[in-house]
Amino acid sequence: MKRKLLINILVTISIFNLCFCIEYKELISKLEQQDEKITKLKAEYYQIINFVDLKEVYELKAKFVYRKPDKLKIYIEEPFKQIVLADSNKVLVNDIVNNTIYKFDTAKYFEKNYNYLPLIFSQKGKNKKYTISDFIKKTGLKFVKEEEKYYVLSTRYAKGKTYNDKKVGLRPGETRFILWINKTTLFPEKVNMISEKYVVETEFRNFETEFNDDEMFDIIQSSNTKVIVVE
Repeated sequence: MKRKLLINILVTISIFNLCFCIEYKELISKLEQQDEKITKLKAEYYQIINFVDLKEVYELKAKFVYRKPDKLKIYIEEPFKQIVLADSNKVLVNDIVNNTIYKFDTAKYFEKNYNYLPLIFSQKGKNKKYTISDFIKKTGLKFVKEEEKYYVLSTRYAKGKTYNDKKVGLRPGETRFILWINKTTLFPEKVNMISEKYVVETEFRNFETEFNDDEMFDIIQSSNTKVIVVE
């Protein structure tokens, strides 16, 4: 009797996982089709950054403009004013108040110091693809559930490995990512990053794909602007 019950449970789990896999593939296919159509994108985003160990909470208000294949401009409005201009090779951070531009190597900026910002420059190699579908596949995000308005994906990353289990609590050095994709627009509207040191909640609003971006990827500087190269 117990053996029969165990077999029934295993069959049920297998069928459930098969359905889940099909849904995941369908979602990736839909995202890839949309990625092919989009050449540029802009939106507003809001973040609550909770540094757990420091017991400090910050709210960040910003907007970004992205043009394929690798141009990104971020306008940070609160709690400070900065303009961040990035491509595959360099990142320029314009501190507006102090009239100073800081120049970084792209990989160091996004992967080490400022990993709470959009992670589209986190890949290496010649065949770079900065799309939401590729980001999902590279980071190991898996389809975990459907909500009324969203597809919800999640992954756990620790010491170079990704996990998709339901472990309670965090492993040492683990970061958990949860992504909410709007079912209608297929745009990512919410992202949470959870670790032992910080919790970052991000919400994206007002996506646009049709706009004039001819002068958006420049930083205006005066003769008094100070430029600092950060190693």
